[in-house]
Amino acid sequence: MYPVTTGAGGAGLMETPTPAASFARAFPRGSAAGAAAETGPFGPVFRDYSGKPAEAIAKLQQEQTGEVPRVWQNANLARATNTDGWIDLAWGNEKGGLAHMIGKHVLGQKDLNLDDLARMVPDMEVMVNDGRTVTLESPTNRSSVRLDYDGAPSGGS
Repeated sequence: MYPVTTGAGGAGLMETPTPAASFARAFPRGSAAGAAAETGPFGPVFRDYSGKPAEAIAKLQQEQTGEVPRVWQNANLARATNTDGWIDLAWGNEKGGLAHMIGKHVLGQKDLNLDDLARMVPDMEVMVNDGRTVTLESPTNRSSVRLDYDGAPSGGS
């Protein structure tokens, strides 16, 4: 709990926001910006946030549905998979996507910070490539990236 001042000038106590909530508040929703004009396998497609990892994370967290194509580009992934190296981000569920990362790692194990996630993916190294999933690693984190979604290539195409 931390002290806050109410609109009437009085003081009160407010619960400390979760890291995920603080991150989402740092990137407030615009009125018309980021509106999805198309729907993909994970819901609305928010192309306005492509190439903007922090904003993409915040948008998906606010909407709790949808996907953002081409959020990160990883040169190591490009070389290992003979692709352009772009990585999409979906809201997902408890088994995968941003919802999984927040539930398991940010809130549960507390071993991931969303600010770090936004910055670390482009520099991660490819450790395993089984043709369907690639494991990326940094000195402190590991991530699995699907190369397709149920047979359809990913990459925001």
